[in-house]
Amino acid sequence: METRWHFNTSIAAIMELVNELYDLGVAQGEERVSPPVLKASLETLILMLSLFAPHLADELWKSLGHEGSVLTARWPEYREELAREEELEIPVQVNGKLRGRIRVVPDAGEDGVREKALNDERVSEFLNGKKVVKVIVIPQRLVNIVVR
Repeated sequence: METRWHFNTSIAAIMELVNELYDLGVAQGEERVSPPVLKASLETLILMLSLFAPHLADELWKSLGHEGSVLTARWPEYREELAREEELEIPVQVNGKLRGRIRVVPDAGEDGVREKALNDERVSEFLNGKKVVKVIVIPQRLVNIVVR
């Protein structure tokens, strides 16, 4: 939020959390999560929503049984070790066109990512009979294979 704030991106991230809660069966009444965890998730969701819709968030905050305004509530602390991705999905392009996706650990080296991209089943179909001229690896983002 402090460095590159984009309204649409922020709302999309909040919607991802809402979708995760739906996937846990919260809306259907078949919660597969304990009530304290659900309440903590909803509180965090409302706190994030308060930046964009403060009046609605305030009403939701009070409906969870809190006294006072959501605007005076303490913001949750960020813990990097919990937010770190365990696995990344990296798109693989051949001559600039998306041809597959690979899954790698975040600290995978460039050589390992290149090897996995070249050996991917879907990508190899587009490499058959062609000469690989260059493999461009943008760490944790993209692999582009240039062929002739």
